[in-house]
Amino acid sequence: MSGRRLQFHALAAPGERWHTRAGVYLAVTLACATAGAAGELQELAITEHNGVYQVHVAMRLDAPAEQIFEVLTDYAHLYRLNSAITESLILPPAPDGAVRVQTRLEDCVLFVCLEVKRVERLHRLGPGELVADIEPELSDFRSGHAHWRVRPQEHSAVVVYEGSMEPAFKLPPIIGPAVMKRKLRTQTLNTLGRIECIARIRAQVATGEPIDPTRETERCIR
Repeated sequence: MSGRRLQFHALAAPGERWHTRAGVYLAVTLACATAGAAGELQELAITEHNGVYQVHVAMRLDAPAEQIFEVLTDYAHLYRLNSAITESLILPPAPDGAVRVQTRLEDCVLFVCLEVKRVERLHRLGPGELVADIEPELSDFRSGHAHWRVRPQEHSAVVVYEGSMEPAFKLPPIIGPAVMKRKLRTQTLNTLGRIECIARIRAQVATGEPIDPTRETERCIR
């Protein structure tokens, strides 16, 4: 984190204006929870060891695999997947051709709000498979890795997400691992709900249904 300043805020008192959005990193990682989603949760485990948080989730989403993967790789619009993301910027590619994306996140946990930056290198490993690795020297994280797999299943798909991250900053003692794990659970499910909602809209457009994709997508992220 050399040369970077991490910003912490106290939560605004009642009646004061407050501009920070709610959300969290791992939902590689949002505001509508699973409302409107028809997905079926199959597995969800969140652990913490020595400051490293890990998430494993498998969920069936009621949307085609092709459109789900399109949503995951729409790097310019990652803010749609997580209400914590305030900026998503595609950077010059890495020497090996990997896509590089910078995101800025603002989040509140209990009475503390913070702003962090993350730069990731993203690789497609094959059909429906994507990995992302944080560049620590440009991020507010010591390490971070995410692995997405989208498996077709008739007219739906099973999405498997495995991720880990180690913040390079210290949170106040009141925000312990138990609080963070609850937050991560909520946000992970929210992210999947948004992915499903946006992917279903893309599928409708692909089949020629007369809908307004912009307006419908906005409904997904409200």
